[in-house]
Amino acid sequence: LAEYMYKVSGAFTDFYQACKVLGSPQQNTRLLLCEATRKVLQASFYLLGITPLERI
Repeated sequence: LAEYMYKVSGAFTDFYQACKVLGSPQQNTRLLLCEATRKVLQASFYLLGITPLERI
């Protein structure tokens, strides 16, 4: 599970660096992707018994 989380985090980082989210024509779709990633990582942390940080 930790390896999966690492891959999801890396893929999201690549996306976030390459694509403008706010103010883009695809803003709603990109925000949904951000929220979906957050939910996946949050659930994964829960399964591992780790309390995730809200912000870094």
